[in-house]
Amino acid sequence: MMLNSLSDRKFKGSGMKRLDVSCSRDKVKGSVQGAMPKISVVIITKNEEPRIRKALASVRSFADEIVVVDDMSTDCTREIAAREFQAKVFQRPLEKDFAAQRNFGAQQASSAWIFPMDADEFISDAVGARIREAIGAAGDTAAFELRRLNYFVGSPIRHAGAYGYYVRLYRKDCVAYHGPVHEQLEVRGVVSRIDGDICHYPFETLAPFFDKAVRYAEQEAELYCQARPHVSAKEIRYHLTWRPLKTFWKIYVRKKGYRDGLPGLVWCVGNVIGPLIKWMKIWEKAERSGLLAP
Repeated sequence: MMLNSLSDRKFKGSGMKRLDVSCSRDKVKGSVQGAMPKISVVIITKNEEPRIRKALASVRSFADEIVVVDDMSTDCTREIAAREFQAKVFQRPLEKDFAAQRNFGAQQASSAWIFPMDADEFISDAVGARIREAIGAAGDTAAFELRRLNYFVGSPIRHAGAYGYYVRLYRKDCVAYHGPVHEQLEVRGVVSRIDGDICHYPFETLAPFFDKAVRYAEQEAELYCQARPHVSAKEIRYHLTWRPLKTFWKIYVRKKGYRDGLPGLVWCVGNVIGPLIKWMKIWEKAERSGLLAP
């Protein structure tokens, strides 16, 4: 196991930032003395019946508690979680705010440590054992990063900036999520690393990839236009022309997305398409509402 302290590291583009305010040392000391600290897995769901079993079964080796926050599923997601995995299940509308949903789930957990998870993720028993080992020797660490390995239509993507470390295990009182769509973490205290992969299977086919891209683009475009008195036509042109080219060059060439073969190429193109749809939606909303400016 590798536990590297990241207390002095700058978190650029990781979806997380470290605050200068330290987490209470009394809380930290109290959680590591005596019995082994407990872990609550917190997962947010909506109509995840086809894959919820695999996700929850994979955390049995290290989770003391499973908390499911369900966004009004119409399938058997809640029943599977409660009956087969004895999860604490809460029904709560998402209302386009992922950060609030994750924070709510953490608040319902009874453990000192929180492991946030999605229904399209899988944790091996070996990584689960490393997680247990890590919190047993956490000291003043407030959070741990693990790698996330994306599988795109069945193929692992190890380049293009897609394979990296993210905070995925944290003390309940030291972390909070912010941001409605692409939620970000704020960590108060030291962040360390666990040498292990979280396997992520977001898209088994391309159809849900495009569905998600359009859904997120709609939400982001709405937030963007609501926050501004006008929308620049010049900025829209830039994001529909030069910016996609720069992004593709960065992830496919500089970050070696080409090394993942044809799946890597499709992955990189897909990561250009998403922002393109967003800016097309921004243009549409600005045009219709009279917000468009030169």
